[in-house]
Amino acid sequence: MPHTHTQPAPGQSRPFHFQTRWQLPASAARVWEVLADVGAWPQWWPGVTNVTVLDSGNVPHGAGTRAQVQVVSPVGYRLRFTIHICDVEHP
Repeated sequence: MPHTHTQPAPGQSRPFHFQTRWQLPASAARVWEVLADVGAWPQWWPGVTNVTVLDSGNVPHGAGTRAQVQVVSPVGYRLRFTIHICDVEHP
């Protein structure tokens, strides 16, 4: 997915990316339904400890949604970041 790199402001870290690949025993429609419910991620996604939806965007499709996400690594590091769902492609 195309993206731009930005210079961090003083006190901020450089941008970085997460990329994962999952294979799930569920239909594409069911997976879509679960992933689209950003606020419920902590219920099923290990390491995601909190999600605060800042703007629900174009419900039910999700484009425009902004949320603050907090994750905790297995060794205890915490990371908080804001996601912005710019575009979606329904399966």
